[in-house]
Amino acid sequence: MFAFTYVNSEDKAQEILSEITNLGQRGFAIRADSGDPKEIMEAVEQTVAEFNQLDILVNNAGIFPVGPLDGVTLQELDRTLAVNVRGVFLASQAALKYLGAGGRIISIDSCFAHHVLKPGISLYAMSKSALIGTKT
Repeated sequence: MFAFTYVNSEDKAQEILSEITNLGQRGFAIRADSGDPKEIMEAVEQTVAEFNQLDILVNNAGIFPVGPLDGVTLQELDRTLAVNVRGVFLASQAALKYLGAGGRIISIDSCFAHHVLKPGISLYAMSKSALIGTKT
């Protein structure tokens, strides 16, 4: 059983659901913006309601703003941190009450969290480096 979230592409979500079904599994797609606290917590609740359990949470959503640091707007900063950091924290917090023995939370960071290889990705690198220290 697999549940996943998407923001914009319902067609792509339906394709993924078809692939899951073709593998003989059951899937559930939830439209949820990882930058919206209410939608994140509701996605966890909807998953538990659909499957009566939660075994693994994979925090994989992220946005990748690119541009010089001195050009980053407050809106870009807030949106990036909301999706890449706060969303991970809130989804993990919501999932903890349902994860039983052996349950896992996997948060995807980035190689850029360790080494910024070129200018223009500092905001993304900063947001992903916040995930390195997350342990539940």
